[in-house]
Amino acid sequence: MKALLPPYCRLMGYAVLLASIFAPFILVMFNVITDANLLFAKECFKLAMMLGLLMVLLAYAKNENEETGRIRIKAMRYAVFITAIYLFINTLIVLHKGDPSLAPTSSFLIFLAINTICQEFGIIKASVDKMFLNRRKRN
Repeated sequence: MKALLPPYCRLMGYAVLLASIFAPFILVMFNVITDANLLFAKECFKLAMMLGLLMVLLAYAKNENEETGRIRIKAMRYAVFITAIYLFINTLIVLHKGDPSLAPTSSFLIFLAINTICQEFGIIKASVDKMFLNRRKRN
């Protein structure tokens, strides 16, 4: 899977993600978010988080190569699997408690977050493996 966005979008994606995580707390402290607009604000911040995570996932890495593409695909597989397990367990909990309000409404956001974590871990792991492989070759 090839990246679609330029490298600076990766940093911008993290900035959007951090802003969408911390902005609601600040806006509640200044009474900008009230009961009247809570649902709208919640959905807007969910969309902002999704946008930030998509920017991180689809941006070129600094040292983009074929291995990075393989890491992206592997991260996608892990994210699908882990999200499916999460949704299955959450559905069992909802069925056990009998309260449909506990059902997950942000499964795509959860998928994107897990995918980003898996991708970042894979890229860091590949660079560390490469570093140790180079050390072994020198010795």
